[in-house]
Amino acid sequence: SGFHWPAMQASISLMVPKDHLARISGLNQTLRGALGIAAPVAAALLLEVLPMFGVISIDIFTALIAIASLLFVAIPQPHQADSAAASSLPRLLADVKEGFRYVAAWKGMLILVIVASLLNFLLNPGFTFIPLLVTTYFNKGALDLSLLKSAFSAGMILGGVILSAWGGFRRNINTILTGLLGMGLGIGLIALSPANRFSLAAVGMGLSGLMIPTVNGPIAAIIQKYAEPHMQGRVFSIQEGMVSAMMPLGMLIAAPVAEWIGIRGWLLVGAAGCLIMGIAGFFIPALLHLEDQKNGADSAKLSKG
Repeated sequence: SGFHWPAMQASISLMVPKDHLARISGLNQTLRGALGIAAPVAAALLLEVLPMFGVISIDIFTALIAIASLLFVAIPQPHQADSAAASSLPRLLADVKEGFRYVAAWKGMLILVIVASLLNFLLNPGFTFIPLLVTTYFNKGALDLSLLKSAFSAGMILGGVILSAWGGFRRNINTILTGLLGMGLGIGLIALSPANRFSLAAVGMGLSGLMIPTVNGPIAAIIQKYAEPHMQGRVFSIQEGMVSAMMPLGMLIAAPVAEWIGIRGWLLVGAAGCLIMGIAGFFIPALLHLEDQKNGADSAKLSKG
């Protein structure tokens, strides 16, 4: 994933007109939401007729289909300066260092990456705790858990469709911050739902899923639209690396904290974090105006000036 996702995101910006990048991101989010509904059902059916290794082997088969499809797609290649020895370890380390320098100089993007990392730190453990919330607080079972997950995936599909058709606000950052506020409301609704009002939690899950595309889609669109083509893979790698690093760290800290304040308490912390970051973002000039420069290099020049 560390290689695949940044390469795919950087390739999209070379193939799609800049005005439609947010819509393509919305379409991707729609497909992910659809898979979130279809895949568990298909897996449950397959587990009834196939042994576990048979189910896992399907993953290999579908991967081969995906790889083969790329043979029929012409992906433009960005200009690579100093292409000699590009695959050497020193060059790789130099590329990573250059990527960090590029993001650090682009102050708005650096803040956005930090926000995305904090978001993953707060929300990933919270959604991991949902099965426990269903069984220990709502006193429900597997079917009810599947309903929550379906509500979340349905929200993602609807959010992706809306973003694909709408394209978001003129400034992508406004779409992201609005999505953060909506996500905070959705997660807060899950946490504050009374034990006898499971339906409210389902609404909160649906609202959270609805907001996911409005946050994730525009982040990718900003990088694709404003980062220089030859730097996009590095920027995506840094963003993905920092966000992914928060997942194990978040679980390490969230588990003992949730033992202390409860699962609903952690969800409230996550909801408050979304609301605080969403509101504060409108008052941080570097974040609000990160799209005013053509790319991170221009931003770096302005910051030095």
